[in-house]
Amino acid sequence: MNITYRSVYLSDLKKIVNLYTEHDGFKTNTLTGDFGLPLDIMMADNNKILACSFILFNELDEITYRVLSDKTVVSDDMADDLLLFTKKDKMKHPVNECLKNSIFRLTNWINHSV
Repeated sequence: MNITYRSVYLSDLKKIVNLYTEHDGFKTNTLTGDFGLPLDIMMADNNKILACSFILFNELDEITYRVLSDKTVVSDDMADDLLLFTKKDKMKHPVNECLKNSIFRLTNWINHSV
């Protein structure tokens, strides 16, 4: 299997939301700030999204990253590789309030359109 990494495109959002909603912790039909801002994806040969990295805020209101993945295909090492890819190529992130606003606007838009 040939694995590639790239930034998230708008056309990827529906598949990313599906990956997120299939995750065990998703209990509601509405996305919240816990969704975060999708940054990069890991794809297989058939353009299937295997994993996605997100930037979000933790309980202490600090910027953090996470990876959601298809656990049947993606090992912990593969998820770590995506996280390294995400952190390596990203410029400094905007001020926390700007990032929070971006996450809020994205989740609001997705909740009303996807």
